[in-house]
Amino acid sequence: MYRLLFAIALGLVGAGIVHILILFMLPVHSVQDAWSRISPVAAPFETVQLSESPSADNLPAPDNPFLEAAACRFDLSDGAVRVQAEGQMPFWSLSIFNRMGNNVFSINDDASHERALDFVLTATDDGQQAREIANDLLEESIVVEGVPEEGIALVRVFVPDETWSNLARDFLRSLDCRPM
Repeated sequence: MYRLLFAIALGLVGAGIVHILILFMLPVHSVQDAWSRISPVAAPFETVQLSESPSADNLPAPDNPFLEAAACRFDLSDGAVRVQAEGQMPFWSLSIFNRMGNNVFSINDDASHERALDFVLTATDDGQQAREIANDLLEESIVVEGVPEEGIALVRVFVPDETWSNLARDFLRSLDCRPM
């Protein structure tokens, strides 16, 4: 009976130590979110390639060797933002993340006109205004409404083999994220 009580007490003390260590580690890990890691590397509306840029050493490269990625911080406080890239890839996806790192919108090339990456990001109330102001510009653009005022646009492209690497990098270099 004494051994059982000793094992339970030892387990409780060990669990307490683990919990205290986790509490001490939280501040270190909580400041390493996507927003705080990309902010010093890229100014708003500046695109940074996650696997290629020397200034992006603290940014995570995609875990998948068949993917290349680029990110762009945006701010909708002055109006809509247009995200577009030139060229064609076998697959691309666009994800919009808020400042907290939550994915609020995601789409891939199958849903766009002629598989082109051309989007206009707007806050909830100015989507109609963006359509009215630049009607001819937005003919083939996809308007995404309800995007948070500040966020990150992440574009991933599929690179099936080495022969596609330069094409993928050129596609990501052409990625443009700018206010309208």
